Amino acid sequence: CYNNGADASLILGGNDMFSKAMQFIFKDGISFSIVPGLKAALVSVMIAFIIDSVRRIAFHIVAMLEAVYVFIAERKRIIKILLRKKILYTLTWPIFDALGRWTLYIALFKKVEWQPIPHTSSVTITEIESSKEEILKH
Repeated sequence: CYNNGADASLILGGNDMFSKAMQFIFKDGISFSIVPGLKAALVSVMIAFIIDSVRRIAFHIVAMLEAVYVFIAERKRIIKILLRKKILYTLTWPIFDALGRWTLYIALFKKVEWQPIPHTSSVTITEIESSKEEILKH
């Protein structure tokens, strides 16, 4: 966009779902044209940021609907959880996902020193299996 400028056909003329939705919403089209230069580059970055943000929001909404579907379809196999907790988990998942992405980005550039974790527990496999069977009975 810095060399060639920006226009609506370049930004919203794609063949993906978002571009088709924008073309459907704005049937007459969106018309703008910016001459080449720094202003065109900044506008294209802002529009790309907005489009990416809308796509991420749509992704999270779809993921929350999928969680609702899983809670309903797999209700017999999932450990019993209160409805308010299911709603809380479903609505706060996007925050967890965003924080997880940022921590991954930070981990790419931060030097990490691993420290051993002492395991002093004396729990046996049979104890774990018996407690699991008790949970599944309830």
